Amino acid sequence: MHIHKYQAKILLSHNNIKTPKGVLIANTNRSKQGLLKVGW
Repeated sequence: MHIHKYQAKILLSHNNIKTPKGVLIANTNRSKQGLLKVGW
């Protein structure tokens, strides 16, 4: 699935708001890998 850069930002922000700190770390790591795939 292709994810545009602005959509990745929204998803990352959404995760930051809704997840507790322990899960936030995992989501952030996963998001960084996803962002690398879209060229960040």
